[in-house]
Amino acid sequence: MPKPLSSLAGPPPAAANAVSHNRFLGRLIALGGGLVATTAWAATGAPPEPPAIAGIPVDFILFAATLVGDGITAERIEHTQLQVTRRGS
Repeated sequence: MPKPLSSLAGPPPAAANAVSHNRFLGRLIALGGGLVATTAWAATGAPPEPPAIAGIPVDFILFAATLVGDGITAERIEHTQLQVTRRGS
């Protein structure tokens, strides 16, 4: 019976284990930070107000800017594709 491919590869290098361990610790710390923030909000009764400019939340403004940027980029790409199609090269 042939050996499985995993046995032919041998043990993973030590560097790969260290990276995997660091990634796990990073995710664990991020999860812990999220739990602490959620607990703090629950203790005060309500989450803090997000920053706003003229009554418009900043995250909404950033999202709108992202959509505008996507629209401009898509228009530029389509215009370039049209020029290439017309030239034939």
